Amino acid sequence: FCAGHVLTPDGRLLTAGGHNGAGVGTTDATYFNPSTQSWTALPDLNYARWYPSVTPLADGRTLTLGGAISRPNIAEVPEILSASGT
Repeated sequence: FCAGHVLTPDGRLLTAGGHNGAGVGTTDATYFNPSTQSWTALPDLNYARWYPSVTPLADGRTLTLGGAISRPNIAEVPEILSASGT
């Protein structure tokens, strides 16, 4: 709920962050592969992010930025994930 998401060049969906239902962001990161209809958990983000933005980069990595850690604390440090999720 409230995760950032982006389609990667290989057709997977990356979701980053989310909301735990109590006003606190999550550190979850996952890939959804539509070919296999399966989810793959990635290493946790360094910062909790509730409503982050996720942007694809030209080299296949993704940039995750912003989002609330908790009200009113904002995650100010961007994070980059590679296609492998690290």
